[in-house]
Amino acid sequence: GAIAVALFVVRTARRVREQNAAETALARPARLLLGLLWLQLALGGGAYLSRLATADAPQPVLYMVALTVSHVVVGALVLAMYLPIFQIAGTV
Repeated sequence: GAIAVALFVVRTARRVREQNAAETALARPARLLLGLLWLQLALGGGAYLSRLATADAPQPVLYMVALTVSHVVVGALVLAMYLPIFQIAGTV
C-alpha cells in the first residue's frame, strides 16, 4: 500500500505543479503533502525497524509505540491534505 500511496501523492503534486503553478492556494498544500509523504515514509521505516529490534521484548517498547502512532497520525494528515487540494482544484 505504501508504494501506491507514494505514487499517488507524487502524481498529484506533479499535476498541481504543472497545471496550476501560479495558484499558490494549490501549490502550498501540494508541497506540504510531499513533505508529509517523506515524513510518513521515514516514520514507517523507523516503525518497521523498531518492530524488528524489539521482537523479543515481553511488551511493546515506548519508542516502537511512539514511532507506530506517529506513522498512523502522519498517514491521517496525508489523507486530510487531499481535502483542500480537491476543494480548491474544483474552484480553479
